[in-house]
Amino acid sequence: MKKSCVSVGGTYLAGFAFLFLLGLSAAGQQAPPSNSASLPTGPIDPKQLIVQAALANRLTDPSLQPWRMEGSFSLFSADGQIKDQGTFTILWVDSEKAKILVTSGQLSYAQTATAKGLYRSGERTPDSTHVIRALWQLVNPVPLLTGKTLESIQPKAQLHQFGDAKLNCLTFFYQGTEKPLDGWLKPAYCVREGSPILRISSVPFDVNHFDRNDIVEFQGRYVPLDLTEGDGKTRKLAIHVSSLQQIKTFGDAVFTPSPDAVFVPQPKKFMQIDAVSMARMVTLGHIHIRSHPEPEYPAAAKGANIHGTVRLYAEIGSDGHMDALDVIDGPSILQQAALNAVWQWGYEPVLDHGQPVVVVTEIDVKF
Repeated sequence: MKKSCVSVGGTYLAGFAFLFLLGLSAAGQQAPPSNSASLPTGPIDPKQLIVQAALANRLTDPSLQPWRMEGSFSLFSADGQIKDQGTFTILWVDSEKAKILVTSGQLSYAQTATAKGLYRSGERTPDSTHVIRALWQLVNPVPLLTGKTLESIQPKAQLHQFGDAKLNCLTFFYQGTEKPLDGWLKPAYCVREGSPILRISSVPFDVNHFDRNDIVEFQGRYVPLDLTEGDGKTRKLAIHVSSLQQIKTFGDAVFTPSPDAVFVPQPKKFMQIDAVSMARMVTLGHIHIRSHPEPEYPAAAKGANIHGTVRLYAEIGSDGHMDALDVIDGPSILQQAALNAVWQWGYEPVLDHGQPVVVVTEIDVKF
């Protein structure tokens, strides 16, 4: 690994939101590799910048040699205390030969990509999906937008000063308008000035964002050895990469799913629904809930007479189960109770023209 830039100092930037839906359809497309960290001199075309950032910061490009990554992670509670620590391993050959292993005192989880599709094993919890989502941000943070998808958006770049670092930040608008794309209210990505090296990335509908520090060069791509997720006030997760190596080959047995692994169908469509519309569709019976356990009111909150609403970011899988869940805001003492309850909620699969879809939404839990 070749060191290419230094730490920004772990600055947290609140309010970054990124709607990933447009990029998913292009995730498997092959594109020419970009081994240069420099952009052409003169005015920067934001569309060119976003494509270069996608290429320069992704370790999932088909042109790369197989690799193995190992490291550690820490998960933090709402009050900033460490609630779990563990290790991870990522093995990558291509989109049909890849594996992620996550292990801690509370987690034991694996995802394996094969020619037949994706398999997962171990207990799926909000914390395990949280770590998996963060690891994906580590190795493939910017979707590769091409063709009509790229033509339909208009990214705009603006320089911002963060401590000693000057970053070029991208915000997305509908083509030919000044209207931000739905969910893209603030910059989605920030790269180092004059370079496509990514310093800040974000996830859909989420106030959390990822700071990428201690960046190294590996096979012509740029990888942070330290990745921190936060909302501008509190750290949620920290990842440290301890080893990243090019591997000549892996044995096929490495990518054989374990006997207890479950096949995960991959949906072709995604649907974005805001919190108000989601609640209305449930009330009107357009979306049917199979299970809806009520949250347990924490004794400490009851004793202190603390009430309020916890808003959660949620991805409801095409099978109706929760695929991802995270806190957007709400009283910290109530957040874990809300997560524990909603993770058990189940829905009838949501259909679009008869096909099951993943629903990306927000859920309000009132105490």
